[in-house]
Parts: sequence; structure tokens; C-alpha cells
Amino acid sequence: AGAGAAAAPRAGAERTLAVVDRILATPVERPFEMLGLGGPEFSGHAIRKAYRRLALLIHPDKNPGLEVRCQEALIRLQQGREQAEADASKSDAVAPDVIRGETRCDATTNAASATVDAGFRCKYPGCDLPPCKQCANQCCTRNITHCHSVARQKGGQQCYFHPPPRAWARNAP
Repeated sequence: AGAGAAAAPRAGAERTLAVVDRILATPVERPFEMLGLGGPEFSGHAIRKAYRRLALLIHPDKNPGLEVRCQEALIRLQQGREQAEADASKSDAVAPDVIRGETRCDATTNAASATVDAGFRCKYPGCDLPPCKQCANQCCTRNITHCHSVARQKGGQQCYFHPPPRAWARNAP
């Protein structure tokens, strides 16, 4: 049992050493090969994911006895990731509808907005604002009276996000 237990960490160290050697042998000008990716058609997410996976594997703190080589490989891997992201941003493989230079937050917001149907608007007649996601009557967030009016109509629902008006309010039923 002792020999099997000693062989398992050794196999992991051999794999790590092989990855470190591959990273150090690969020129920075070929970052996708260094990251184990095919080419510049990969997105920033795929580049970051491959970088994180390799960085965790070759991190000097996780590989006692190989600290110096792992540190060199980690620096080289960081340079490769930066080069890969630069190459991917210059690449024409990016979809034409994606705006270059946008942040991840902007890209996520734009992707979510694109999935919403353009006809999805406030149910109040004449209002073109997008509906509130929490409103039971699918009314906008700008004018609470839209929800109250729709709730009073046939088929309207009680909305817990837009509470009904107080008895003394102008728009009370």
C-alpha cells in the first residue's frame, strides 16, 4: 500500500513537470499553443478558463521542490495569456454584432437585452417602457398607477411588488 501511495503524488508531479516544460518550451508568440487552445477563434472566457486551469496546476505553492521552474512557467503563462487576449481582440473571428472594447458587464447586459422580445412592453395602453420583472401585471417601474389601473381591469392580478393605493390616495378605487 505504501508504494501505491507514493506513486500517486509522483505521477502528479510528473504531469506538472511535463506541463511546466511545455510552457517554457513554447514561445510567447504562440500563446494559444501555450494555453492548450486551438487558435485565436476562442473567446476571452475560454482563454481565462485555460489560464486558470494551468495556473492552478503549475503554481509554485502547490509544487514543493519545483518552485523556481514553476515560477518561471507561471510568469511565461501570464505573458501568454495577455498575448492571447490581445490576439483574440484583434482577430476577425469575433462576431460582427459584438462591439469591440466593451466590458464583460456590457456584453452580458447586451446579450440579455437581445433575448428580450422587442414587443415586450408595459401592459398599460400607450406606455412603451419595458415591464418590471417583479410586477404580476407586467407593468413598467416608472409609473405605479399603470399597475393599479391594469389590476382593476378584468383579468388583472393583485401585484405584491406595486401595492394597492391607500384609501386616501388620488388613484384609489
